Amino acid sequence: GQPWRGEVCNRAKGGRICWVGSLVAPVVDDTGAITRYVSIRTDITSRRLAEQALNDQHERLEGIIEGTRAGTWEWDLRSGAGVVNKRWAELMGHTLEELQPVTVDTLKQVTHPEDYPVVEATLRQHFAGKSNYYEAVMRCRHKDGHWVWVQDRGRVTSRTPTGGVQT
Repeated sequence: GQPWRGEVCNRAKGGRICWVGSLVAPVVDDTGAITRYVSIRTDITSRRLAEQALNDQHERLEGIIEGTRAGTWEWDLRSGAGVVNKRWAELMGHTLEELQPVTVDTLKQVTHPEDYPVVEATLRQHFAGKSNYYEAVMRCRHKDGHWVWVQDRGRVTSRTPTGGVQT
């Protein structure tokens, strides 16, 4: 006696797969007895195929990152918040939990004091649109105290209509 909502996969004529979103609701009479059901169905095949393509792409990218053992970082310039992956933390001798919360100051804290001005200048040039990518080689302090050489690459993913960095 309760409405049911769900998604089902049907095979259409010719063997084509068709995803359908369904809502089935009972209709009751004055005594509360179910007299019939109303069903609304919507073709959601394009959405499901898009979701599958996005999931496939996500899995491929995860495989690339894992296979190359790349340490990755992201930086939200508006908030100053950052995100690093597990491998980036491992390169510095940390767990992800030990580094939380990640901010731009996290990068500054682990970067060798002699290297940071060069890193900062290179970032500013990229932010100003003078280079398509940011790239720097620097030393980062491992949790154990020794220095790890890191080749750091990245790019701004969102710019204003005039080419500036969105903050």
